[in-house]
Amino acid sequence: MIEQKVRVTSVDEGYAWVSAASQSACSHCASAGSCGTASLSSFFSRRTADIKVKNDIQAQVGDEVVLGISEHALLKGSFAIYAVPLGAMLVIAGLVSMLWEPEHEWPVILGAGLGLLAGFTWLRWYSARSGLKTPDHLVLLKHV
Repeated sequence: MIEQKVRVTSVDEGYAWVSAASQSACSHCASAGSCGTASLSSFFSRRTADIKVKNDIQAQVGDEVVLGISEHALLKGSFAIYAVPLGAMLVIAGLVSMLWEPEHEWPVILGAGLGLLAGFTWLRWYSARSGLKTPDHLVLLKHV
């Protein structure tokens, strides 16, 4: 189980809205003062993500709680988000290249773009079908 501390921002009919600040690995290591990536990340503000989670631990507004997600759900979601659109892009570009054997590169580039679009379209359909918009795989584990 992967865990993250979050703060409850709102409570509504058995659900809690929690806010988690996005974290960056930059500026947490010994070489943060001389690292270019850490310098760049300091220019971007920290965003927060509000997530609706079933409130089984009776958390109240302002409580700091631990949010958990299983490794399996994280890997499955990561695969769907990254591998499927990228794979569709490469497969369609490869098919266009093999079937058409164009003199110019633009048909292959267009095929790659269409494959990427097809992958994102599938991802949108998959997320709506599998209920990723109301994540049941996220759970509030305990109060901090």
